[in-house]
Amino acid sequence: MRISNIVDILILVISLIGISSLYLTESVNLLFLIIFTFSTFPVFVSILTVKKYFVHSGTSSILAVITVGYLIFDIFFLNNEVVYALINFLVLIHAVKLISNKKIRDYQQIVLLSFLQILASSILTTKFIFGVFLLLYLVFGLLTLIVLNIKKEKLNANNSSDAKVDIYSLIKFEILIIVVVLVTTTSFFLILPRFNAGFLSGLFIKPNSIRSGFSEKVELGRVGVIKSDNSPVMRVKILNKDKPDIKGPIYWRGLALDEFDGKSWSVSRNNSKSIVKANRYGSIVVRNYDIANENEFLKQEIITEPIDTDILFAAEKPVSFSRMPNLKMVVTNNSYLMIGSRKNRVKYLSYSNINKPNKNLLRSEKWDIPSDIKFNYSKPKGLSSSFNDLVEELKDENSSYYENIINVRDYILRNYEYTRTLRSSDEVYPLDDFLFKYKEGHCEYFASSMVLILRSMGIPSRLVTGFVGGEFNPYGNFYLVRESNAHAWVEVYFSSYGWVLFDPTPESNDEYQNLHVPLLISYIDFLKFRWSRYVVDFTQRDQKTVYKKFNKGIKTSGINLRRLINKDVKRYKNVLAILLFLLFGFFFIKYGKINFKLQNSHDNRASSIYIETMRIFEKYGIQRRKYFTQDEFLENIETNNEYLLLLLTDFTKIYQKIRFGDDNSTESLNNLEVISKKIKTELSYNQKRNHYIRDNSE
Repeated sequence: MRISNIVDILILVISLIGISSLYLTESVNLLFLIIFTFSTFPVFVSILTVKKYFVHSGTSSILAVITVGYLIFDIFFLNNEVVYALINFLVLIHAVKLISNKKIRDYQQIVLLSFLQILASSILTTKFIFGVFLLLYLVFGLLTLIVLNIKKEKLNANNSSDAKVDIYSLIKFEILIIVVVLVTTTSFFLILPRFNAGFLSGLFIKPNSIRSGFSEKVELGRVGVIKSDNSPVMRVKILNKDKPDIKGPIYWRGLALDEFDGKSWSVSRNNSKSIVKANRYGSIVVRNYDIANENEFLKQEIITEPIDTDILFAAEKPVSFSRMPNLKMVVTNNSYLMIGSRKNRVKYLSYSNINKPNKNLLRSEKWDIPSDIKFNYSKPKGLSSSFNDLVEELKDENSSYYENIINVRDYILRNYEYTRTLRSSDEVYPLDDFLFKYKEGHCEYFASSMVLILRSMGIPSRLVTGFVGGEFNPYGNFYLVRESNAHAWVEVYFSSYGWVLFDPTPESNDEYQNLHVPLLISYIDFLKFRWSRYVVDFTQRDQKTVYKKFNKGIKTSGINLRRLINKDVKRYKNVLAILLFLLFGFFFIKYGKINFKLQNSHDNRASSIYIETMRIFEKYGIQRRKYFTQDEFLENIETNNEYLLLLLTDFTKIYQKIRFGDDNSTESLNNLEVISKKIKTELSYNQKRNHYIRDNSE
């Protein structure tokens, strides 16, 4: 394949890689994407027709000036953020370069523009697919630079930039370079200290991908809005249990709400906020627990996507948090909030108690409720008469505390249906429409009804928002929790146990129990999790872990090696010394000459012979101008000696085959030396003959 075609193909590929990576970030204006797409057409047509299509140099210069002017206008008059304005500029100037007449320097600039687009994408996105584009750019970007260098060398050598290229040799060399680059970059990634780059997004970037989340006030129907989105919210890796050991769906607890105004839930002022700091071990303990029985709790590593909330989610009943971005948190109503805004991904560990309380213990619960709990979770005001009538109907004075709770839950499960399509309501109390008119609604309607009925009976309860279930990934032993897993449920107070979870929503009993995901999709998501965990969120703690494992491996290997030496090798040390000496001698004799040849390779030797031959010409009064190629020197040499011209022609062809072709034979190198000596002899003879003719003419 002709080298010019290869260059055009590679330039088109890396341009598409760069713009595709930017498309991931949703930061490029649609109009600019269309302009860029049209700018690739001349390159594409050039590849198909083997003809060059481009705009006039004057036109491209005008377009470049307009692009710079738009950058200034975008920043100072459209008030666009600097990063996004620069991204638009990169796309436009890249498009101008593609439609212009391109020299080697222009091709190199296109490679640089694509790299800057990849760099911008690395700041704006943490998606796994970006890693694919990065790897593709590494492969094709290096390949493009290599081919451009070959094109430049051939252009300098014989003014033939459209020569053929050995694709297979090029690919082998490319693979070698990629391996070296990957090993080097991986080493730097593991060695260089971590730093928090959140300031980049804080100063310049407002992420377009921040997901909606729960706040400290939740209106009826809000959870249904969140559930309509299928975007990922977090991935929760289970570190100390297997899936079969976990019974039923896991409730990822968020915020507990206790005050209802008829249309929305919030945290009441009676529940004060307090700041809890980490202990000397870096853990924030929120419930007392026995460290010796730590394995009885569920250990989770939680990696969230950018979410528009400060709530820290964890399984059901968290007892501790660690590895927090800040070594402190806000606690309110047995809910946990991060200090500081969350614009980026957050990673932390949590231990949770997911054991279900003993039903016999709950059945023995008395109506003896602490005064502070009774005050904070008293009967809400302003409920309709229809609602109060329903409470009176359901309350059974002869039944126990626990039985009344179960009766209310079962009544709601039996008489109401779940739907994600909610009708609009003009009622002062929208909950009445759910209970007495439509009898269908979202999960927060089910949970709200149960909480209000129980509190009207004098049973302390509250509404909790969060997520339930998720797609379990068997490859990575983690749950992928999406916005569609958003849920609301109920917590009821028991003086003998604390707050106990009850769920009156029908969907949670079947929808989240068995989520089967195709194996291929599970494996892709596993790769996404590994990318997030070990690339995007690789921390100093992870570095220390790698160092410790590496040092331990080295020490273990050294100990095993010393044991082997002490046990068996000492007895045969003299024999081993002789064998090593013989082996060294064998390799020195066999490969010593090769090493010498490598230092004096064919290319270097051929160049030395050519330079020495040019000095011989200069000695005899024939000088090659510095900017002449080999062919130009041959065409412009001033001599009438046809035999000398014939020798120089053969000498030039053999040199170019060795230096720029694929001729690595020793025979060609020897022929080059022989012809060089013949040229020297002919020049000497030619000089003597000229002297003889001049002397006789005088």
